[in-house]
Amino acid sequence: MDWFSDWIGEMNIRNADLKWWAYSSTGKNFLSSALGARVLEVLAIRNLARSGRYRHIYVRGATCGQMKSISGLLHEEYSVQLPIAIYLKFNEYASHALAILRTIFQAIRIWGAFQLLRARRHTPGSHQPPQDIVLFTYVDGSLDSGGDRYFGDLPSRIHEREPASRTAYVAYVYTPYRKRLREITSVSPTPYLPLYQFLSSGDLLQAVGQTVGATFLRNANLGASHADAEAMKDLLREALLEDVSKRGYLDNLLVYAGTARMIRCLSPRIVIYPYENKSLEKALLLAARAASPKTKLIGYQHTSITPRHIGLRFGITEAARTPLPDRIVTVGNITRSYLEHFGNYPPGILATGCALRQSWEAPFLQKPFARERPKVLLALSSSVGELVSTLEFMRQVKERLPGLELGVRPHINFPLQLLPAALREWVKHSAIDLTGTRLRENLAWADLTAYVSSTVALESLMMGRPVIYLQIDPSNPDPLLGDARFRWSAGNVDAFLDALSSLAALNPEQIDVMRNQGVDYVRNYLTPRSTEAIASFLQ
Repeated sequence: MDWFSDWIGEMNIRNADLKWWAYSSTGKNFLSSALGARVLEVLAIRNLARSGRYRHIYVRGATCGQMKSISGLLHEEYSVQLPIAIYLKFNEYASHALAILRTIFQAIRIWGAFQLLRARRHTPGSHQPPQDIVLFTYVDGSLDSGGDRYFGDLPSRIHEREPASRTAYVAYVYTPYRKRLREITSVSPTPYLPLYQFLSSGDLLQAVGQTVGATFLRNANLGASHADAEAMKDLLREALLEDVSKRGYLDNLLVYAGTARMIRCLSPRIVIYPYENKSLEKALLLAARAASPKTKLIGYQHTSITPRHIGLRFGITEAARTPLPDRIVTVGNITRSYLEHFGNYPPGILATGCALRQSWEAPFLQKPFARERPKVLLALSSSVGELVSTLEFMRQVKERLPGLELGVRPHINFPLQLLPAALREWVKHSAIDLTGTRLRENLAWADLTAYVSSTVALESLMMGRPVIYLQIDPSNPDPLLGDARFRWSAGNVDAFLDALSSLAALNPEQIDVMRNQGVDYVRNYLTPRSTEAIASFLQ
């Protein structure tokens, strides 16, 4: 991953402007772009070939970009057979045509949804009352009474400090647009203003033209400083074209146009947004600074961080070429220290804030359990691949330990319906489906939590439950940074069973000490809300 991070960092330094940042792959995010995973697959094949253990290697399921990159990496040592040239050329033309058609289709959907919203309200986006503080957020699901999923009750906390300040949410709305718009237009007391409501038809047409032009990659300098990166150029071109086709290039340009109009309309002195260093955020920052240099831009690092989040780390000179906010407020000291140590951020940009979504309650007492009959909460997140591999791991555990009770808590974006039929049937008969249930109730039931990348691991420690990290993903997606206590690790079934034995053998005094150490760790990771912490967003 370090090689991939350095390579894309080099591209970012060389191409730093809006037309480049709008490609999602520039963010180094393994979830928002397929580029990272494809690069690791190609490098794995290269290493396998150069190991000398095999005379012939047959690769199935590779993309055209991967096939070209493999050929470039191994052309001196191996004869790599590629598909016929006419197939590769047809694939290239078809990808361009599909990207353009999808761009036009997305533009029509956006125009239809947001222009109709403006007409129904009889209020153009450019005629909204001014706001002192804008909270830029994302609406990709139903809004609940517990507050915004990124900022919690921050508006009311701001009102306590600054009673005269006017605060509003500006929302990037995900599809289905009509459904989401119906939900947010009725939210009170803090209004949600859809960002795209501020757009004009001219903005949309201009963004469409720029997006069509982006399919040809004419403005991108993809030259590399060494041979391996040069061989990856075809893979990078393929990923950038996919960014135009289905990963948000048009939307990022519209965020730029919409943000500029929103800033000029609302005249906020502060804009606070969830900081993940995504392409969309760079468009927002560039537009806000162009529209109002006096507006303070605050990024909120709102959740856990893992070593896999290489998009939050910069090369030595990369941060200087990257659009960044005036301040990044972290959820606590642990994530701030991690970013300071590994991120190469400018001095003074990081500040410790607090966790706005987590509520601190008295932790549960840890009840003793028999090693043969533990109640295990399996917290899932991240991807379909994690969903499948983790449940397959636990299926093997349960074969060795039939008395184990398994409760499965899937991520909202990766439901159990995505499992292969056989594994889905196994879950139905051998586990408890906890979809849509309250986490506190899950933790009250469980003896411990098993996880790969879920932030439920932090909330488990917060509530006094031990956790076992399943080391089944080589990219290291564990959110528990540093020396977390009341935590075990298991890379295979035997190690998992050993961890259960260690847990079951703890006496009450040992449990109390380790449980309290786990709670203290999370208190340092997810700092509780306080007057001083809220001030870090405003000063």
